[in-house]
Amino acid sequence: MKILQLLASMSVIALAITLTEATAEEAPAADASFALPQSKINIANCKNAITKDHPGFITRQQELHRSGKAYFLYEVMGTDGFEWSLICDIATGKLTHEQKLDSE
Repeated sequence: MKILQLLASMSVIALAITLTEATAEEAPAADASFALPQSKINIANCKNAITKDHPGFITRQQELHRSGKAYFLYEVMGTDGFEWSLICDIATGKLTHEQKLDSE
């Protein structure tokens, strides 16, 4: 009886290995269609620039389109106790404008 259970377990394991190998062979290669759109590539650079210059918490992120260019508007509650409004050029990943907001 134990031999039958052992053989059944081995069959299940062999089938699982076979299915795993078949799935790996059929998996499509990385495709450029899964890459971020060009307008989104520098989002991480924008966030890094913002947190470097104004450490704190990002409370708002909004994509803006002006004069054919794309920007991100961020509002940050800084660790300095002030709220900041920052605009980052998505094409370059650099801050273009910054303004300290009134606390009132």
